[in-house]
Amino acid sequence: MGACVSRGGHMKDIGVFGATGSIGASTLQVVREQPDEFRVVVLTAHSRQQKLAELIQEFKPSLAVIEEKPAEELVHIAKRHGCDLLEGRKALLDAAEYHMDIAMHALVGSAGLELALRLARKPMRLCLANKESIVCGGHLLKAAASLSGCQVMPVDSEHNAVYQLLEGRGLEDVARITITASGGPFRELPLDAFASITPEQAVKHPNWSMGAKISVDSATMMNKGLELIEAAYFFPVDQNQLQAVIHPQSIIHGLIELVDGSCLAHLSETNMQVPIRHALSPGKRLAGGQNLLDLMRVGQLELYPVEEERYPCFSLARQALAHAGGAPNILNAANEVAVGYFLAGKIGFLDIPKLVAKALGAAELAQWVASEAGTVEEVLELDATTRGLVQFWVKED
Repeated sequence: MGACVSRGGHMKDIGVFGATGSIGASTLQVVREQPDEFRVVVLTAHSRQQKLAELIQEFKPSLAVIEEKPAEELVHIAKRHGCDLLEGRKALLDAAEYHMDIAMHALVGSAGLELALRLARKPMRLCLANKESIVCGGHLLKAAASLSGCQVMPVDSEHNAVYQLLEGRGLEDVARITITASGGPFRELPLDAFASITPEQAVKHPNWSMGAKISVDSATMMNKGLELIEAAYFFPVDQNQLQAVIHPQSIIHGLIELVDGSCLAHLSETNMQVPIRHALSPGKRLAGGQNLLDLMRVGQLELYPVEEERYPCFSLARQALAHAGGAPNILNAANEVAVGYFLAGKIGFLDIPKLVAKALGAAELAQWVASEAGTVEEVLELDATTRGLVQFWVKED
């Protein structure tokens, strides 16, 4: 989708949106490793003011945004380091207009769509870790990037792996694309125990360190379902050529099978800095990290099919992908609300897929299922309508 445009010189100006989250932290660690490659010019955070203050002191960006009202200490630190500090949602979106060669979009949830579209309208490299932007508005994102020359790079380890495997190859050579899933913390839990799963159990991912919402999505495999929809965006092959498999070791991140019978796999340690290094600099391998992959230590690599009885959310995501139109938007919005209620202790683990399925089949949303939203306003309207319905159902019960 175009090429990254640099403002002369060797260093690239980078903005990190969601700098205090796990992806933001991994991105900034890569920046630390490459002081001659990148210069941080924009940092944003939702509410972690102390962490943002520390990052301002370390990286000295030109602009920082906090979505809540900043404390006096944060204001003082930003001023002392010559950093313009802005607050609120509008300031976050306006930060997309600041000059950057690269933007890391690491916000969580469908609220990141507007920011993604603003960034995609600029001729930069957009490293996209916000999968909901693609699930809910991938067609809008693709149109914006095509007009501007923005290069949209996948950050998810699975999509980044496939991207690397496909470099120098055409999709006509591809027979099948496979992304992997750990299976989450309940891969071997008896099905009759699912009703008693607690939020504390669900957020304990066996291999990755992630936030609460995405950890629950991994436990239900909704995360992998959303990633299949994301894969259809980045790699536009027939849906029957896309699949996911369970891989407990999380060492193989993606595979491509070619029409000549060859199968290529991308392997690395479970460290998000690996795909981030590639996304930030796809034309140049960035040295970094201490943990080279030791296959002798790993010992064995297992692959299993996805049990849809164990992971009904994955099945629902496949259905939404097949429907296309507004179905992925409904899927995502209903899931976000359901997971929020689960984490708050207001519904059970098994209620998550039930609410998502109910939303996908709701008469109130039937008009949206087969039709694709033409504007961001329509996307947001469908999102809000779906959320309102799910909230009503939970409160009614």
